[in-house]
Amino acid sequence: GVAEHLVMYPVDTVKTRLQARPATCAASSCDASIWPCLRRLGKEGVFAAWKGSSTVLIGCIPAHAAYFSIYESCKMRINAALRR
Repeated sequence: GVAEHLVMYPVDTVKTRLQARPATCAASSCDASIWPCLRRLGKEGVFAAWKGSSTVLIGCIPAHAAYFSIYESCKMRINAALRR
């Protein structure tokens, strides 16, 4: 749940920054690898990769709570129906 989002958010940040490069940035004129992006994040600070993650966490907590509540409810109903 929340731990998965915290672990994957920096990966998504790097992916988004690579995708948001200017359209004029061709492989021949710009370094198209992941390393310049990681160096830039390193210069911005340790927590730069998690900027904006609070919004994701605020949204994922109720979503996961609803998912697991519905899962448990369905599991109990199916088990009750099978016992009859």
